[in-house]
Formats: sequence, C-alpha cells, structure tokens
Amino acid sequence: MDTQDATPVEQRDIRFAGARLPWHLIHLETIGSTSDYLKQNARRLPDRTVVAADRQTAGRGRLGRSWSSPHGGLYMSILFKPSPPPEYAPRLSLLAADVLCDLLAEAGISAEVKWPNDIVTGSRKIAGILPEGGSLPSPWMVLGVGLNIAIAPEIPDGRALEASCWGAWASPPASMDVLASFLRRLDEVWPDRDDNPLEGRLGSLHSRLWCLGHLVRMTRGPESVVGTVSGIDPEGRLLLATSSGMQAFDSGELRPV
Repeated sequence: MDTQDATPVEQRDIRFAGARLPWHLIHLETIGSTSDYLKQNARRLPDRTVVAADRQTAGRGRLGRSWSSPHGGLYMSILFKPSPPPEYAPRLSLLAADVLCDLLAEAGISAEVKWPNDIVTGSRKIAGILPEGGSLPSPWMVLGVGLNIAIAPEIPDGRALEASCWGAWASPPASMDVLASFLRRLDEVWPDRDDNPLEGRLGSLHSRLWCLGHLVRMTRGPESVVGTVSGIDPEGRLLLATSSGMQAFDSGELRPV
C-alpha cells in the first residue's frame, strides 16, 4: 500500500494533564509501515504526530528484518520535529522499552529489556522498537514501536527469538488504550527532548536487563566478544565484563552463551 494514499480511520489530538503539547494521532486500518508513512510525510506533518495502524504489511525491525504485524497488535510511530540530538536515538529506544515494561508490569506481566531495542517475556519477544532519523527539510526523528497484544505471530526468518504476546500472560487491552498510556507516560518521564532520555531511568533499566549477570556473545560483523552483562551506561551502551576488562558497546547482536 502506498503510504501517501492511506485513508485515516480517525484523526484527533490527544492531550494529557500536565503535558505542554498535544499528540496528533492518525489512526489507519492498514499501512505498509507506520514509520515509512511518517518519513514520507515528515515535511507536512507537525511535531508529535503519532501514526498507528491496525495492521502493517511491511513492518520491519533492526537490520532490515521483517516485523510481522497482523491484526491484534499495536503498531505505531512518533514524529519528533525538530529532532532530539541524534545521539539520543538509542537512548530513546531504551526509554521506550522501559516505559512499555512499566505498562506490562501494571498488568502483572514481568518483562525484560533485551538490549538494544527489544522486550522479552518468558524468553520470547513481545515488542520491538526502532528509531530512525533524517535531515530534510530539517532534522527529524521517528520512533517506531511494535507490540504483540492479542496474538503472537510466527517469526519467519528464524534469526530472532520466538514471539509472545500480552494475551499469553494477562487479559489483552485495546491497542488504542495502550497507545494512550504509552504517550502519557512518555510525557511524564521525558518532558524535554533536550534532556538525556535515560536520566533517572538507568536503575529501572538495570533491574530489567535481559541476561543481567549472565554470559553472552556480542557479535558485530565478523567480530564477536564473550562477556557478562553488567549494565547500561548513560549513553545507552551495553556494558560487558570481559576477560580484558569492562567494555561498552553501542551496537551489536546479543546471544546467550
């Protein structure tokens, strides 16, 4: 589906008490990718535009991997224009993961953050987050979020964790209710985009870090390092205790050893 030809199911502003600005919601029935919609229309859309779809036909995650997006999930992307500092992108991804873990915890679901941008429940992936940026006509950033709510889709390529969903652990809520709760919490914990998104959140992230205290293999291209997951630093880098000392990683793929 051409993202520019998508017809909204609804358009409205969402304003929360205490928030300085409203969110501009565009709710679509089906779209290729909510993030692509924002990137193609970034020039005309206002700051804090949120695009949500009931279904995506071309959803994706890190490294160009597909993200299965059938009916029964939350698929949304947020436009920040002007962009926060570009180095905040991985930190914003981790903040979004921590906020989603807050919402899951309120439903009695224990979740962990699999660095750099996934959420797992019971060692299965329940959500993924992807920040992207651009500079024309002025700098912007798009934060994409996919959350399995009522259905755990099959993972087609076999390279990622198997999927889980909210409904496997608790009564599944309506996707638009989760979206509103997410936006409200994001306003509460990150009211100023010039601030480090991880300010005050490192303790929470540390307690939720997937494989914390366990050996993992970090792979980046042809290189790999084995170490013990020790935490996340204020820049959003993963800290591994290795045989050569503590190392900080800003990219890579994690696997348990």
